[in-house]
Amino acid sequence: GSKQRKALHQDFEQMLEELAQGRDSSQEALEELGLTWQQSLEAGVSAAGTKLDSRLAGFVEECELYRDGMTAEAQECSDFARRLVQHKGTLEARWETQASELLVAGASLRRELEADAEAAASALDAASE
Repeated sequence: GSKQRKALHQDFEQMLEELAQGRDSSQEALEELGLTWQQSLEAGVSAAGTKLDSRLAGFVEECELYRDGMTAEAQECSDFARRLVQHKGTLEARWETQASELLVAGASLRRELEADAEAAASALDAASE
């Protein structure tokens, strides 16, 4: 009976040792799996962050280009408005000059017509005498 008990005890000890080894290797496998999972999660988060950073940078660049385009358009509008004001000023000055010239020419023409009318009246008077 003692040999049987000793053999059972040894079998039990061996089973315990195998269980402990199995537990240790399971623990190692779980830790390795956890590490792998953590690394892949970190890699995924990093890749997503990089992709997001890239997309944000692209969006910011598009916004800046749009802003620059709008600034350029605003500048063009401002330049056009300034040219219109200058042109209006030039036209007004030209109209004032032409109006003055027309007044002078009109007065001169009126004097010439009055002189012609007086000459014609004198000619008529002389002819009727």
